[in-house]
Amino acid sequence: MEINYLQLFQQNPRSDLNDLSKAPNTGMNIQQIKELEQLWNNGNQFPTVVKEFLSIGGVYNWIFEGGDQKRLRALIDSYCQQINYKITRPFLAITTSFSDPQFFIVFLDEDQTDPDIYELNLYTDSELFHYEVPRLENTNNKLSQSINGAVYNYRNSQSLGLL
Repeated sequence: MEINYLQLFQQNPRSDLNDLSKAPNTGMNIQQIKELEQLWNNGNQFPTVVKEFLSIGGVYNWIFEGGDQKRLRALIDSYCQQINYKITRPFLAITTSFSDPQFFIVFLDEDQTDPDIYELNLYTDSELFHYEVPRLENTNNKLSQSINGAVYNYRNSQSLGLL
């Protein structure tokens, strides 16, 4: 697959480029991506940047501490069931935050090139009220900006000796 939007992510396959023992990004093959398209997008193709992300780090990626799509989806489904919340649009999980049950997702029925990332908080209603956060909120960041920005910030921090 040709990578047009996530070249920085592709060119930075591990957290430490000098240490080959660090786990590299592990992507999904085309067949695995098509399987997810059938499961989660009614057989429709994923947006371009989603496919690039999955092909580079859909099994494992160091940027988001993981990447196992089926595990992320199972976690979201479990939380949704616990709080009786239903997501009616096709989506793909990008990552979970450090404080489950907060996730970052993209809706697959939006921009077919580079979709927006949404923050999905699967807290109980009382926890949402307590933390003063919405259930679902558009971050106003495109998927490519978020991924490439994370790589850039990490590399910049490394070069400044902060990591």
